[in-house]
Amino acid sequence: MIKKNLALVGSLIFFFGISLGLYLLGGTVLAVSKDDSGSFVSGEPYLHPLDVARVSERTMKENESQALTVDLVNRSGQEYEVMVKLSAPNFDISPSEQSQTITLPSQGNASLIWILTPKRAGVFEISISAGYDNQVIGINVTNLLGLSPVQAQLLSYMGSFFGPMLTAPWWYQKWKERKAKGKKISKSKQKK
Repeated sequence: MIKKNLALVGSLIFFFGISLGLYLLGGTVLAVSKDDSGSFVSGEPYLHPLDVARVSERTMKENESQALTVDLVNRSGQEYEVMVKLSAPNFDISPSEQSQTITLPSQGNASLIWILTPKRAGVFEISISAGYDNQVIGINVTNLLGLSPVQAQLLSYMGSFFGPMLTAPWWYQKWKERKAKGKKISKSKQKK
C-alpha cells in the first residue's frame, strides 16, 4: 500500500516537473512572440540606421543583468549623427540615459550597448528606435529558481500539499511502533 502511494506521488511529481519545464519553455516562446520591428516608409537611407537590436538570452533571472546591443548601419555613404532611444520601463539601464547620440562613419557600422537589469519577474517588452526604425524585443524574467511568480506560487502550494504526504510513510512507521509498544505494555499488565 505504502509503495503504491509513493509510486503515485513520484509519478505526480514527475509529471509536474515535465509540465513545469514545458511552461518555462512557453515563457521563452511568449517573450519571442512580443518581438516586432518596423519602420516608416521613406526613401532617405539616413533615416533607417537601425540594423538589429539583440540580447543574448530571452529568459533571464531577476538578479541577473545582460547587455542589449544595438547595431547601426550607414546606408547613405555620408557621416551623420543619429539618436538612438531605448524604452525599457521594467528594467534599470546603464548608462542611465534613455537616448544616446552616435556618429555613424561614412563607410561602416556602429554599435551601442545598454546593460539591462530587471526590476521584477514577468514578460516584458523593450523598444529601441533610431531614425524611423523601431524594434521591440520580448524578455521573460523569472525568479531566482527560474520560475515566474505564478510558477513559484504553484510550487509553494504543491510543496504544502505533497510535503506532508511524502512524510506519511515515516508517520505510519512511528504509529505502528507505538501500537506495537502499546500491545507489549497491555500484555505485560495482563500477565501481572
